[in-house]
Parts: sequence; C-alpha cells; structure tokens
Amino acid sequence: MDTAESRLPARPPTRAPEIAKPAMRQTFSGSLRTAPKARPLPLGPAEWINRIVYRGTAFTLGEWRCGPKHRLWSEENYIRDGHNLVFPRTCVYIRPESGAPMISTPNQTNFYNLGESYYRRVISPEGEISEYILVEPSVLQDAIRSIDPSVQQRPDRPFRFTHATCDSRTYLLQRMLFQHVNSGGPVDRVFLEETALRILHNIVHAAYAMRGHKSRTPREDTDRAHADLADAARKYIALHFREPIRIDEIARAIGTSMFHLCRVFHRRTGMPLHRFLSRMRLRAALECATDSRRDLTGIALDHGFASHSHFTDSFRREFGIPPSSLRKLDSAALARKLF
Repeated sequence: MDTAESRLPARPPTRAPEIAKPAMRQTFSGSLRTAPKARPLPLGPAEWINRIVYRGTAFTLGEWRCGPKHRLWSEENYIRDGHNLVFPRTCVYIRPESGAPMISTPNQTNFYNLGESYYRRVISPEGEISEYILVEPSVLQDAIRSIDPSVQQRPDRPFRFTHATCDSRTYLLQRMLFQHVNSGGPVDRVFLEETALRILHNIVHAAYAMRGHKSRTPREDTDRAHADLADAARKYIALHFREPIRIDEIARAIGTSMFHLCRVFHRRTGMPLHRFLSRMRLRAALECATDSRRDLTGIALDHGFASHSHFTDSFRREFGIPPSSLRKLDSAALARKLF
C-alpha cells in the first residue's frame, strides 16, 4: 500500500473544483425512453466515457469507463455532479480526500460526496469499469437519517464513510437495474426508482452495520403510523393505478418521502410498491384482455402501461402466459393449462 501511494503525485492545496466538463459525456433524459446501446467494451487504453443512461426525479444512473492509459489516472479527480454510490466492476487503488487509501473491488460500494476529490491508480488491466447512482440530496438525507439522525447537521457531507461491503443480492440487484435500463424495451419507472431506493437502503445499512451500528426497533406508535401510511398509499393507488403515476407523486400526495414510503409499504404489505401497482393494473386489465374485440394496445394504455410490449411482458411474468394466448383458450382449457 505504501509503495502504491508513493507513486501518486503530491496532493495540491485545497481548491474549488475547476476540472472541465467531460467532452464525451452523453446525456439521456426521460422516464419511459431507453438509452442507446452501451459502447462495446473494452475501451481503448487511452479512452474514457461517462454516460448517463437514466435521469429521474430522485436518481440518475450512469456508466463510467476509463482505459488504463488515460491521463485521468495521473490527475486529481473531482466529484462534480452530486452525491453518488459507485459499483466497481474492476479493481482500482483509491486515495480519497478524506479517509484511508483503499483497494476498490467489485465486493464493495464506494461513497462520494459532492465536491470531494481523490486520486487513483490502475490495478486491473482493463482500467476502471463501474456503474454509479447519483442520489437527489433530500432522498439521500432521508435514507441515512433513518439510521443516523446526525446527518441533518452535515448536509454537504451526508456520507461519513468511503465504502461499504456489497452483499451478493444487492450487487445482482444493481446489475439487473442497469440491464433493465439498457435492454432496449420500455423503462418501468416505478420499478426502477423503487429498486434504486432498495439498493440505497441496503448499502446504507451495510455501511453502518459493518461499523457496529444497530437499527432501531419501531415503537408501537410508529407501527400504527406505518400502518396508516401503507393504507394511504393503497388508497391513492386504488384511485390512480390506471394513470402513469410515479413514486414521488404518491409520496407527495400522502405527505411523506419516497424512501420512507417504499420502506414502510414493503414492510407492511409484504411486497414492493411497484409489484402491488403492477398487480392492480394487471388484474383490472385481465377482465378486458379476454374480449377479442378490444385492442391490446388500447387495453395497455388504459391501464397505466407504457406500451403493448410493456403490458405483454408484465402479463406473461405475472400469469405465465401472454394475453394473446389467453384469447385463444376457453376457460376450461385455460384452467387445465394452469394446473
């Protein structure tokens, strides 16, 4: 470790970030559109790319690639776009502005506050390959406050730690999140944002748990408040599930935050909010799907789905058959098929 750090340039005096915006950034903005196909890997040794693949109200998802010969390896790097979680896919030596130097590996998630700087050195021959999630400040504050109330006293530095161990389930979850965005199909924004919130929850709790912090047990009055919150969310969904609603819209309507809503709703109902919403839509659409006179695209749009393919994919996952097959079978034949 000492040998690796000695090869780094001396840290310059503290100054405001002035590094130019990356010339190769590609920005994607929208909820239901998908990003273009990712650039084939590996990149050339002196190439790099910072690509936004989804921009929502609470999260921005991006992909970072830096070849092993690029000049950024010998320069001080800055976090300019916001507080973020980074999921490494290669190994890199990191010397952060605050905290001890570390070997960053795919077994962890790294935390960066807005404005922080760091140096890095190549370990993996591919250079650096990672994905990141930029978190809107109020959402991040809410996530950390549930386990560390002192975050309110440091709004500019919500992350106290440089990294946390990333368990296999959470690692797989974030890989599936990015694959969903890059799949070329319609983006289910409720699923995407709730999954991002779950990843944030898992990683924040892992960071504190590995340092000996225990989660608090809810009190009886808190438990009652959580039950009321879940009921309020169910009522709102019951009234609006046919519309293209978002999690932040539901949270705002019932007077809570996105993070708190998703955490409490899952705990009280036994299922993620996006699954509850999807089942409401699908079970209502089922009554129309058997009518061959109705257009499937029309049914999809009337029940809150983004497109025919979004409806068909969701229907197949939930019921085991596509809606087109449902129309070809009589009730008895379908019942035998399901058995």
